[in-house]
Amino acid sequence: MKIGDAPQEWATERLRAQFDSLSWDNGPHSETLPVLRFRLIKAAKEGTPEVKADAIRTLKFMKAQGALMALRHEQGDTGNLARKAFHELMNPRAMEAEDLSKLKKDKGKGSN
Repeated sequence: MKIGDAPQEWATERLRAQFDSLSWDNGPHSETLPVLRFRLIKAAKEGTPEVKADAIRTLKFMKAQGALMALRHEQGDTGNLARKAFHELMNPRAMEAEDLSKLKKDKGKGSN
């Protein structure tokens, strides 16, 4: 997400922290991490192509290495998407520095 051409990494990190804060057993009707992971794996196996892609993207975001490892042996789109997501998770690309020169004030103009 960007605001004014500046990347906003805090939103992604806060959402990832919320996934990490899901507890193992928080009552009979609560969403726990194992239940969420199970539902995402099921959606990746049985859903429409769009649902499969979204489920695998969410598992990658959650850094669910084990789930992606299991899914990469599936046939068809699920296996292909899971292999790619697992590879990207294990081999992250370095972030490129953005050109922020547009955000700097012109030194010769409008100084008080």
